[in-house]
Amino acid sequence: LIGDFGAEGLALLKDAPELQVLTLRLNDNQVADKGVLALVALKDAPKLRSLTLDLRGNLLGNESAIALAELSQQSSLRSLTVDVRQNVMTRKSLKILEAALPKGSV
Repeated sequence: LIGDFGAEGLALLKDAPELQVLTLRLNDNQVADKGVLALVALKDAPKLRSLTLDLRGNLLGNESAIALAELSQQSSLRSLTVDVRQNVMTRKSLKILEAALPKGSV
């Protein structure tokens, strides 16, 4: 289980100069809002074009939904897929996330 601390470490991948495609399967790893807020920094990876975040079964709340919705606004990402099933987000937060991400990516 990597938790927020591990997610913060993975967010350092944003400094990898040639990173173009990244898939993080973090399901059931006790990642919470703090970890997701760190992962959103991946948007700063200079060449990143495709990002998949499998965050099923973690401890994500409303802050995570808002942060992930803001991540979707990153224009350099050609593909963003986020799986947040089995978390504790409110319906309102899920609607925010679903509206921000491409259809079928949540």
